[in-house]
Amino acid sequence: MKIFSFIEIVHLYGKNFGYLRTTLKLLSYEFKSINSYVRNYKTVVDLGSGEGLLSAILKSYNPGINFICLDLNLEYLSFIEENNFILNLNTLDKDILNVSDLPHSDVYMLNDMLHHISRNNHEVFLFNLIQRVNPGGMILVRDVRKSMSLDYFLTKIIDRRLYPLDPLSYMTQMEWLNLMSKVTPRKFRLKKSFFGWPSNKLQVVIWK
Repeated sequence: MKIFSFIEIVHLYGKNFGYLRTTLKLLSYEFKSINSYVRNYKTVVDLGSGEGLLSAILKSYNPGINFICLDLNLEYLSFIEENNFILNLNTLDKDILNVSDLPHSDVYMLNDMLHHISRNNHEVFLFNLIQRVNPGGMILVRDVRKSMSLDYFLTKIIDRRLYPLDPLSYMTQMEWLNLMSKVTPRKFRLKKSFFGWPSNKLQVVIWK
């Protein structure tokens, strides 16, 4: 299996989805931080993976990890499958909200995904998802933090335009803390993201 470079992968996504969009996504990912969590595991499920850019970059640096992409958008999954000679990712066509049907994994990544689920379902969803995590594994969440900042309001406007049917549910930092205390009595970590400008994202790690 040939492992393609970071530059080759970025070029593939830029050519298909636009270089500006791809660059902005890469800037927002905080790759080094995410990689520090996943690099010692064997299986990572990217839940709500979109076109798989985050998993593809992580795979280029961690060829021994099995990355599995799940998304409701079948066009994104088709793109991954058609370009898998470069990306080396696996895909699953499953309902990501039907947690009992999801595979067991060392890590579940939820990147800008949770706020697309109704707020009333967050606790049950995460509690059930942690049951699909192998012992010693984790759920790694990066999501929008509700605040009074311009970044948050721009995110809301863009999301409403791109996802008009989704029950968009954003939480404040305090609401995130309350949610985590209900989901897991054990260990979790919550911190504000920073990737070149003040960000409205929080990085949440839930260890099993």
